[in-house]
Amino acid sequence: MLHFNVDSVFYLYVLAATIAFASARFIWLRRQEIGLTRLQVVFVFIGLWSVSTGLEYLFPQLQTKLTLHVISIALTNLMTVHFILFLLEYFQIGWFTNGWKTALMILTSCSLLLEWTNPIHHQIWTQISLAPGEDAVLEFVTGPLFFWDFAYGTSMAAFCLFLMIYEGVRKRGWQRLRAVFLGLSLLIAYLAYFINQIQNQAPLRINLMPIGFSLSCLLITWIVFKDLQVTYVAQAKTLRENVQELQDEVVNRKKLEKLLLETQESMSVRIAEQTQKLTGLYEMIVLAGKELPRQEVLDQSLERIRATLGCDLAVYFDPYFTQPLSASARLAGFDSQRLGMLSFEWVTTNQMVVVCSQGDSSSELPDDVLRAGYLTCAGMRVAILDQSMGILACFWEAAHVFKVDEISLLGAVAEELGVVLENAHLRELTTISATQDERKRLARNLHDSVVQSLHSLVFTAENASMAATARPEKLYPILDHLSASASLALKELRLMLYQLRLVSSAEIYFQEAVQVRLESVERRANVQAEFVIEAGASWPQVWEHDLYIITMEALNNALKYAQATHVSVRVRGGKTSDFELLISDNGKGFEPGAVRNESAGFMMMMDLAKSLGGQVEIISAPGAGTTVSLRAAPAIATA
Repeated sequence: MLHFNVDSVFYLYVLAATIAFASARFIWLRRQEIGLTRLQVVFVFIGLWSVSTGLEYLFPQLQTKLTLHVISIALTNLMTVHFILFLLEYFQIGWFTNGWKTALMILTSCSLLLEWTNPIHHQIWTQISLAPGEDAVLEFVTGPLFFWDFAYGTSMAAFCLFLMIYEGVRKRGWQRLRAVFLGLSLLIAYLAYFINQIQNQAPLRINLMPIGFSLSCLLITWIVFKDLQVTYVAQAKTLRENVQELQDEVVNRKKLEKLLLETQESMSVRIAEQTQKLTGLYEMIVLAGKELPRQEVLDQSLERIRATLGCDLAVYFDPYFTQPLSASARLAGFDSQRLGMLSFEWVTTNQMVVVCSQGDSSSELPDDVLRAGYLTCAGMRVAILDQSMGILACFWEAAHVFKVDEISLLGAVAEELGVVLENAHLRELTTISATQDERKRLARNLHDSVVQSLHSLVFTAENASMAATARPEKLYPILDHLSASASLALKELRLMLYQLRLVSSAEIYFQEAVQVRLESVERRANVQAEFVIEAGASWPQVWEHDLYIITMEALNNALKYAQATHVSVRVRGGKTSDFELLISDNGKGFEPGAVRNESAGFMMMMDLAKSLGGQVEIISAPGAGTTVSLRAAPAIATA
């Protein structure tokens, strides 16, 4: 049997409360961790429970003891509920929902309400008194609800034990061991309860459960801090691993950045090379549209090919000739005798592109190329519409390994060279055809105008010779006719000479072209000519060609058919009034209606006038001269 005096019991409970409050203080320092705020409240309730139980033994009055006993029961229930909530948060159990938590709080509240209202209904205990011979201990006579209240407390303790078993089953390692230690801490408290029951017959029976729970506080505090230590160690390990991974990633990123920079530099070089090659192809395309002699086109094309491919020598060889037609070399002091060593027979295969390089086992370098001092060569057949035209060969003095895009470029260069040469050939044929057509036109014009005029002059001169001896009185009219015919022939010759040396109308302005025409033809044929552009006159630049054609057609008609001695070209309006172009002569005139629908020249002038948004009108009468008038609206003229 154990024997304690009241003072010793009180100090024992004060020591238990001190342990509980100290544990709560340590837990408060880590209150930001999951569930520790709830555990702090549990430790505070245990400390208050220990103080209340100690005061219950200290005060001798029955009513005071009963009040403190009820407070102790309330603290016990609250401590148990918060310990359950701590376990749910600490173990992060999700299936115990807020609805279950609410039911748990309601059940606890009902138990507390029954305890506090027992003096009214006397259902938990019916009678209370001091134990005989032990003034510090209360004795109860239990009521019908005592066992319900006992079952409630037991079920709460069993539920705590179930949560810890559940956590131990579903977890591994330290987390399972943590649940076992928490279960042992709970068993320590209830072991003290069983000891209390065993000592029930002692002279002074003390409640050891608050003291047991105080000892549980120490074990739980150790478990929590041990768990934090394990967690921090795991987090530190994870952090070190993350830092190491980050460092490795930084190293890999630096390697990738370096590789990316190298790739960018390589791509920049490749882009520059491709740009140079595309520029060379573009220059060849532009060259195909230039009107140059075929040999000059070939020379310029080979120079562009050499610069584009970066070779030392580019040669175009025609199988119909024994020598290359053209060659472009990198060095100014190139030895032309090296060309004589090249036979070009190695290109005469079915392949579009043939490449050979020294040291390449797949393509043996031709002996003649090696003797000429080159270690790499490439040959392409130049063809148009599958018709072979010649051979393009390129040579390098250093060994060179060809890439796929370079071989494609060689084929494209050969194709473009074929287009350039074919265009030059077609232009030569076109020029020859145009020259022949122009010669035919000049011969036809000479036959139609000048030759007939000369025949008329010869016939008139013969008549004048006969009249001088036979009938002198008719000599003067014949001489007048002879003079007029000679003058007309001279005018037509001057017009033809003007047309022969005239440049394209697209290359000169309308005003300049008209002045050149009047100065070169009319005024040299003793025809008075004037060209007047009134102040404020204007016309769109796109009209230059059409205005020139209309004016030339009118002047040609006046020179050939009107026998005029005076012509006038006048331009006015265009900004605030109608634009007008007037070509007038003092010739013999004609009836406009008789030739309007039959004259190709008049129909051409009408079509050109419509394209300008205006119309042409011819004002003439026999013996009254002729005026050709072009009129267009001012809005169009200033467009």
